[in-house]
Amino acid sequence: MESLSDQIIEFTAQVHGLNRTRISLPSRLAQDLGLDGDDAVEFFTQFGERFSVDLRALWDQWDQYFGPEGGPGIAFVVVCLALMGIGEAIQKLIGLLPFWAWGSILIVIWVWPIRCWPARAKKLMPITVQDLVDAAARKEWYEPHARQSYVPRILHN
Repeated sequence: MESLSDQIIEFTAQVHGLNRTRISLPSRLAQDLGLDGDDAVEFFTQFGERFSVDLRALWDQWDQYFGPEGGPGIAFVVVCLALMGIGEAIQKLIGLLPFWAWGSILIVIWVWPIRCWPARAKKLMPITVQDLVDAAARKEWYEPHARQSYVPRILHN
């Protein structure tokens, strides 16, 4: 019979569509295996059902571990269209470049600080395959990083 860790590695490879040899117990789901957004929600839903794990504690803290599904929202599209309109006005005033080039320059100026500013980057806490094994053994999700912060004291007399 396969060990619990082997079952979870196989499950992770199968559900996420990865080669099993690419996955090990220290592999981080988001950072190493690229699991995020709606794919992560689907993965954990299947994980909870397959291994009978109560995931309520994970769902409560979800945004600490995973980001939202990628892709621009409607506000992004509206702002881009407005910047293209401003680009058209600049083209009429200055010329030199077509309106779409001016609009593209404005979009880059607007997006660059939002996407690349280090202070805005959200640091997500990792979940490892070992965390999945531990949760499956317990049949409930727990705060994996709480156990890492515990350091037993050794008293010397």
